[in-house]
Amino acid sequence: MCFVFALADTLMHESGLLAVTVMGILVANMKGVQIHSILDFKEDLTILFVSTLFIVLAARVDFSAFSSIGWSAILLLFVMQFVARPLKVALSFMGSDFSWQERAMVSWIGPRGIVAAAVSAVFALRLEELGFAGADQLVPLAFLIIIGTVVFQSLTSRPIARLLGVAQPDTHGVLIIGASLLSIQIAEALNRIGVETVVCDTSWDHLRAARIAGIRTYYGNPSSEHAALHLSLEPYGYMLGLSNHHEFNVTQAAHFRSEFGARNVFVLPPNQSSERAHKHMTSAAISGRIFLDMDCHFLELKQRINKGAVVKSTDLSEAYDFAQWRQDNPNARALFAIQPNSDISFDTVDKAIQVPVGSKLFSLSDPDKVENSAKVKSSAKAKSSAKVKSSAKVESSGKAKNADEMVAPGKMGNPGRVENPGTPASEKS
Repeated sequence: MCFVFALADTLMHESGLLAVTVMGILVANMKGVQIHSILDFKEDLTILFVSTLFIVLAARVDFSAFSSIGWSAILLLFVMQFVARPLKVALSFMGSDFSWQERAMVSWIGPRGIVAAAVSAVFALRLEELGFAGADQLVPLAFLIIIGTVVFQSLTSRPIARLLGVAQPDTHGVLIIGASLLSIQIAEALNRIGVETVVCDTSWDHLRAARIAGIRTYYGNPSSEHAALHLSLEPYGYMLGLSNHHEFNVTQAAHFRSEFGARNVFVLPPNQSSERAHKHMTSAAISGRIFLDMDCHFLELKQRINKGAVVKSTDLSEAYDFAQWRQDNPNARALFAIQPNSDISFDTVDKAIQVPVGSKLFSLSDPDKVENSAKVKSSAKAKSSAKVKSSAKVESSGKAKNADEMVAPGKMGNPGRVENPGTPASEKS
């Protein structure tokens, strides 16, 4: 890379940057070349070099030069933001299927950076050597444009994106590892309240039930290179490892720790008793937080699901809080809660579930509790229906009695005839 830059710059001045850019594009698109291992290294180098270059270039700027530029710099910033940038985007997007909201958002965001600073510094030196008047104002003008676009667009980009309806949704979704009956029930419960989910599994057969239920699925290893290209993680902020294989859950947790954060990655304990589980546990430094407790492993939860347990949701309030729910549902297992700010609090070994007032609680309830709840609701509906019917009978009986009292004997008329109350007496006769 350095050789290409030096050779191109020797043949034609200032062509080294273009040469290495073209070389990078060619290398990235060559078959069999693994570039993922150098991406992190490249990012670190970029931050280091750009930071250093900004310091070096800014050291040449005299603050008194900003005042000498005058209002013409503000006018130039206005033209670049509201005229040049939208016009350039409009020409570039001609013939594309982007909506006008997306084009407007791209037009609004276009901050200037290190390239503008570096090029302006090189041009200023060359123009000063050639004796051009005002060449010393080129660098402060470039830095004023950079500061103006970065500050102005960074402060307004989020409100503008929300106004145009192109802002990314909050990352409160859940990425679920393993397609099981519990996974499907949790995904369905979350989807019903608008929380996005995706169920990932390496078995096509296991994903069949999730696909039938209309749940978004990913077939394959979610930490694979294919997933990095085709599985968008933008809507998700949590990972929940519910696979039968504890090692697979741990592998995914280690991968998604950097994406979601170590506090937002959860895995089931291994399929062992609590006394033996510590021998099979992976270090917490490279794994996720243990979901539920050490006795609630996959096999235990599967057994409860097979006996008819279902995932239920309960709205909690000041009149009916979490303590009252626990008292009414002693056999139910609290799983997680959607808090009023849309954050999700999972019940874990290291931290109990946080359920403030106004949360929606999700639990795994046994069939007898569900059946009793259904009976109570059915009984309440039956009593309500009986009251309505009884009230209707009383009202009907009362109306009939009143009708008999109002109509005199011998003047009831023809019961099959309907008379228009507005018809004159002459027309009736």
